[in-house]
Amino acid sequence: MTLSTKETLQIQKTNNFEIIKNIIKKKGINCFHLNLIHFYCRNPHLSVENLKYLKEKNVNFKQPDPFIFLVQQKIISIELIQFFLELGKHLNDKDTSQDLPTPFHFLCQNYSITPEILSFCLKNEADINLQFCTPFMYLCQNIFLNEDILKFCIQNKAGIHFKTQNAFHFICQNRGITYEMIKYAFENEFPIEEDNQVRFLFE
Repeated sequence: MTLSTKETLQIQKTNNFEIIKNIIKKKGINCFHLNLIHFYCRNPHLSVENLKYLKEKNVNFKQPDPFIFLVQQKIISIELIQFFLELGKHLNDKDTSQDLPTPFHFLCQNYSITPEILSFCLKNEADINLQFCTPFMYLCQNIFLNEDILKFCIQNKAGIHFKTQNAFHFICQNRGITYEMIKYAFENEFPIEEDNQVRFLFE
């Protein structure tokens, strides 16, 4: 049995465990084996159960790294992150060109992130101050950033400086900004000016 890319995508979008099991048992689907996991990690209904089954069947979990697709999902969980960490993936890994953000950078942009997920990542050696711009700066741009997450990051010594901009500039670009968040930033001595740049607050 052979499958086109379109057919592959249609099958993975259904998230039908029985269909996946039946197809994997067929012959002549090496392309499916190679590509399924990368498409599948874009599935908003992704489950650990199906990932484990695919791993048992030796579906390719290598490049392009499916972990990058996972951390950009609309629905993310500690269980899904843990599955990839147990495979030897790392939240701080950069791609071979060093030009792309790490999985943790992408995760910090994810609207589904919670203090619990952040706590789990930090316990698993995620570096909240890793340079690209820092993951904390991505959090500051996140439209669903809330006071609990902001406080959690500050309490965990998240770095707020990067070159000529700082985290406060990014907070001021956030459409979800609240008075409480600004007030908390001021009370915790956020620098509001660096290299004479305060423009985002007033644009």
